[in-house]
Amino acid sequence: MADFVSRHFENKDRPELATIRKKKAEERLARDGMATPAYFRMKLGLSQQQLADAISSSQAAIARLENGQEKPGFDKLEKLKSTFGVTYDELMEAVRNASS
Repeated sequence: MADFVSRHFENKDRPELATIRKKKAEERLARDGMATPAYFRMKLGLSQQQLADAISSSQAAIARLENGQEKPGFDKLEKLKSTFGVTYDELMEAVRNASS
């Protein structure tokens, strides 16, 4: 899925945005000391809308997930796990971290 993301959601008109997101992801991890869904998204260089498009969701749902306001269902968890290239346990820990 990460290959799919890189092929279809690369910021062709503004590649610097993906680079900035990736840098911000590492800064966030260093600051917070824990991975969150936002960290995994930014590590791939994706916007919330690009991630939403990749997993057939909405930008608002991604924002709620990242803010700990929404727990994803099994189908969305599977899509996120595949897109992020993480294990189920890593993803569930990230979802819990977003809520704390």
